[in-house]
Amino acid sequence: MPKTAKSYNYFKILEVVLILCMCNFSNADNQKMLEQLLNNHAKASYVVRQVLIDWDTVGVSDNAFSPSCIAREEVIVQKPLAESHRRLVRYPLMGRGDPINRYRKNLTVEQQTLIRNKVLEMLDSGVPSWEIESYVNSSIEKYIERFMELSIRGNQQTEGKTTRRDPRFGARASANRGGVLRPKRISQLLKENMDILSKNYEIQKGGSVDEIAGYETVLFSIEPNFEDRPTLRLWLEKENGIPLRFERINKYGQMQYLQVSTQISFDLNEVDRILGELVEDKVSKVSKRKARKTISFPEAEKAFGQKPVLPNYLPAGFELYQIEPMELPQTATTTLHFRYTDGFLTFSLFEETGRRSGFFSRFRPRRNKDDRGNDRVRNRIEEKIELGGKSVRVMKLRHAQVYSWFENDINLRLIGDSNLSRSEMVRIIESIGSD
Repeated sequence: MPKTAKSYNYFKILEVVLILCMCNFSNADNQKMLEQLLNNHAKASYVVRQVLIDWDTVGVSDNAFSPSCIAREEVIVQKPLAESHRRLVRYPLMGRGDPINRYRKNLTVEQQTLIRNKVLEMLDSGVPSWEIESYVNSSIEKYIERFMELSIRGNQQTEGKTTRRDPRFGARASANRGGVLRPKRISQLLKENMDILSKNYEIQKGGSVDEIAGYETVLFSIEPNFEDRPTLRLWLEKENGIPLRFERINKYGQMQYLQVSTQISFDLNEVDRILGELVEDKVSKVSKRKARKTISFPEAEKAFGQKPVLPNYLPAGFELYQIEPMELPQTATTTLHFRYTDGFLTFSLFEETGRRSGFFSRFRPRRNKDDRGNDRVRNRIEEKIELGGKSVRVMKLRHAQVYSWFENDINLRLIGDSNLSRSEMVRIIESIGSD
């Protein structure tokens, strides 16, 4: 068949279609493999020690906070068919709460980036977590005022004596939790929303096999189809699917969150020993994994006593995937929790009758003082805005944004991930109650 212009175009179209089909098959295969490993994780018994580092994004015009970094080490134990998921916060690698912003002299963007890159190098080289802690603290001490250095060293002496350099999993916990905002367990989050995730993100399997904490891993890159969403990189242990490393990178290419396992054991005797120690430890946290009670929209309307109001606009790729009734002890009314997701990012809409009660009373503004009685700079900013006749209170937290208002005898609160733009959140609010 001679290659006329018409036949050439036909073959080019066919070639593109075949390429797209191959990409779809590849994405489906990667999704299937990822799901299998996540299922294996749910069945595995293990104890793992990991370092978590949480950065404010730096050098971004819409970031209202000074750049800061929070880090800590945790011990996690999982044993299926038991009260199985316990977390021991050993010690924060830096201060507590807002570890850098509360200092009178904040780190510059250049100083913050220098610390960040060095920590990444140390983690990649297998440097023990106590050495990372020492480096981070000494770096901060070079940049902040002398009187704050004394405060940091005092904290290190009280919190680090019983834990530093202790190689055992079950070392004594610190009562100071460090203030790291830890996302949902990554495996559970991805597993719950895999169908939605696959529509909005490309799941790519890495070619090389990296070894982390002595175990071979499989790398999955989860890249968004929309420019304003984060990229995820996930290293799963090859057989049991345990996440041994997780990176979350924002739309500017900046790393927001890093979780790296430094030690892991699948020995059942070790799992039982650590689990037994943590049962008696009043500082450790426990997750009993109670199944959420979810209901349909007609059931929600009946429980609420009136028709809930929902947004007519959703950001691209988002959909309502869960409605949960919340019965709170301090109120007789039912609070409805509407969960929306694109497979990874989430936002929640809470609705409750009454002007200030139950869930909403916990979000009233409060002041925070330092040791000298002065107002402390917190990782939150509050303001009021007017949107189409609605008076909305806005609270920007470290990794979330909260919008609260009252209309049609309903308290509404919209809580979204900081990766969602403010303009998107405003559009959601404006669409609620509109025709």
